[in-house]
Amino acid sequence: TGRKDLELRGLGGKMPFTAAMMVVGILSVSAVPPLNGFISKWLIYQATFLSKDPLLVGGGVVSLFASALTLAAYIKIYRIFRGEPNVEAHEAAPLMLAGEAILAFLCVVAGIFPGIIARIINVDVGNPWLISIGGATFNALLFAGTLCSFIIAAAITLPTKKNLDAPWTTGEPVDEFEQKPEHMFTPIAKFGKKLSFIGERIEEKFSSFERWYSSKDLGYLDEIMFMPVIKLIEGTSYVIKELSKNLNALLAVTFLVLFTIVLTMAVLAGVI
Repeated sequence: TGRKDLELRGLGGKMPFTAAMMVVGILSVSAVPPLNGFISKWLIYQATFLSKDPLLVGGGVVSLFASALTLAAYIKIYRIFRGEPNVEAHEAAPLMLAGEAILAFLCVVAGIFPGIIARIINVDVGNPWLISIGGATFNALLFAGTLCSFIIAAAITLPTKKNLDAPWTTGEPVDEFEQKPEHMFTPIAKFGKKLSFIGERIEEKFSSFERWYSSKDLGYLDEIMFMPVIKLIEGTSYVIKELSKNLNALLAVTFLVLFTIVLTMAVLAGVI
C-alpha cells in the first residue's frame, strides 16, 4: 500500500492471502485453540493453577483476562481488511507471502501436534494433558478434527446466499465510529447505560439525604460515624456512572481490582 498507518480499509479483497495469514496470527496470539498460542497459554494455566503459591494462582486468573483483551486489541487490525477500499493496494511479493505462510503453518502444526515442541523442551506428553484435577482431558488433534467436522457440516447445510453488508459498519468514513466504542461493543454499551441510570438514582437519593443530614445539628460524633459512609456511597455511584461512559477506564479499573486482589492474597499467604 505504501503507507504505514492503520487508517486503511478494504484490503481483504485486494490482499486475500495476507488477510488469511493475519487471521491465523491474530487467533494464535490471542490463545485461541487449536493454535500454538493456546498450547503455550495452557502450560501457563497448568503451572499456576496446580501450584500452591497464591500469587501464582492469582497470576493465572489475570492471564485468563489477558487473552480476551488481546483479541479485542486486534479488532482495529481486523478492520483494515473489511469495508470499502480507500487506497490502492496489491498482494505482497511471493517471498514475503512465503514467510507469512511458513509462520502460519507452524502455528497450526504446533497447536494440533503440541508433542513435537513439547519433546524438544523435555516435557512428558505421553498422554493427553489433564485440564483439571477432576480428570478431564484435552486432545488438540481430537479438538481440531471435531472443529473441522462442524465447519464442513455448516458449509454443506447453511444457505449459500451471501450477505454483502459490511460488519460493524467497518470501512465507513464515519469519524464518530473512531471515537465511540458502542458501535463495536453494543452489549457493553447497553449494560453501561443501565449502570449509569442506577448510579444517577443512587446519587440523587443520597444527595437528598446528605442535604437533610447537613441541615441537622447532630454533633461531631455523628459526623464522624455517618459522613464517611455517605461520601463512600456517593463516590461509588459517581464512579459507576462515569465508568459506564468510558470503556477504557472500566478496563483499567478492572485490572486495578484484580491486581489488588492478587496482592492481598500474596500478603495473606506470606509471600510478600
